[in-house]
Amino acid sequence: MGAGPSSDGSPGTPPRRRRGSAPRFELLNAFWDRTAKALPRTDALVWLALYRHARPDRTACVSFGRLAEMVGVSRRTVMRSIRRLRDRRLLKRVRRGGPDRGSNAYKLLPYDPTQGGEPSPSG
Repeated sequence: MGAGPSSDGSPGTPPRRRRGSAPRFELLNAFWDRTAKALPRTDALVWLALYRHARPDRTACVSFGRLAEMVGVSRRTVMRSIRRLRDRRLLKRVRRGGPDRGSNAYKLLPYDPTQGGEPSPSG
């Protein structure tokens, strides 16, 4: 038996993998396996919403209002959550937004226990 249909539909050839997706899923898996359960629910949802908007370089540019809508909380709650995620070294602001500058841009950081980025269970 073959490996199943390929992306072009021919039997026996494994489907092709997109090159950029492996590091993206490694980041998501690391977050889920090592970090998410130790975070307050809102912080985990905000991180996941940012992940959903992230480009292949792990940079996400999305407004507080859009994040609040996605997570189901207020803009102020999103702002507090982002501050906590930055404090835990799970995010880094790479561009400051504002009037006429658009939204802040954040880089999603992988969990690295050597950097002291492990989230505390309190929140």
